[in-house]
Amino acid sequence: MRDELKLPVAYSTVMRFLHDQGFRLKVPQPWPDRQDEESRKSFCLELQALMKNPDVELWFGDETGIEGDPRPRRRWIKVGKTGRVTKNGDHLRMNVTGMVCPRTGEAFLCEFSHSDTDTFQAFLDEANRLPPPSRPRQLLILDNASWHKAARLQWGRFEPLYLPPYSPDLNPIERLWLLIKAEWFTDFVAKDADALIDRIDKALCWAINRAPDNIRTCSIKSEL
Repeated sequence: MRDELKLPVAYSTVMRFLHDQGFRLKVPQPWPDRQDEESRKSFCLELQALMKNPDVELWFGDETGIEGDPRPRRRWIKVGKTGRVTKNGDHLRMNVTGMVCPRTGEAFLCEFSHSDTDTFQAFLDEANRLPPPSRPRQLLILDNASWHKAARLQWGRFEPLYLPPYSPDLNPIERLWLLIKAEWFTDFVAKDADALIDRIDKALCWAINRAPDNIRTCSIKSEL
C-alpha cells in the first residue's frame, strides 16, 4: 500500500482493519485436488435419502493419530520475542478409532497403538457389543483405507458404506477430532507413552460425556 497507493499505513492499522472485516490469522486446511465432483454429488444425494429412512441409522467412522510432541502451530508472538514450545523428539504416537451417530449424538471410541485390519476388527467386535440398536439397519460410513475394505472383516450388525475418494469433509467425525485436539492437545507434550495414553483417556472421556452436544454441533456441516 505504501508503494502502490503512497499511503503511510502502519502494519497495526492494516491488521486492525482485517480483524474488523472478520479475518483471522489461521493455518489453511490442506485440500485434495483429486476429488470427483460427480461422485461426491451422487453420494450426498444417497446420504440425504438414507437420512430420511426411519429404518436406517447412520454412523460415521474414522481413525486419527495423536502425537506426544505435535508440530507447533502458527501463533501471534511479540516482535523481538522468540516463540518456543517443548519438543522431546521421541515421536510418541497413539491412534484413536471411533464412530459417531449424528442423529442421536452417540459416540464410540477406542485407543490403539496403530491402525490396520486387526485393530479395526477389534473395534468392530467391541462396537457390536453395544446395546441393541433401535433401528434395524446400521450403516457405518468410512473412508477408503485398505483396512476398511479387507475381505476378512466380520462386520456384525454394521453395513459398510464408503465415502467418495478424497472427501474427509463429508465425514462429521473429522470435526470431533478437531475439537478433541484443540481442547486437549494444543501445545501438550507427553514425557512418555504412559503420559500420552493418560491424556488421551481423559480427552475421550470428555468427548463421550459431551458427545450429544459435540456431535450434533459437528454433524452434517458438510456439503449436504
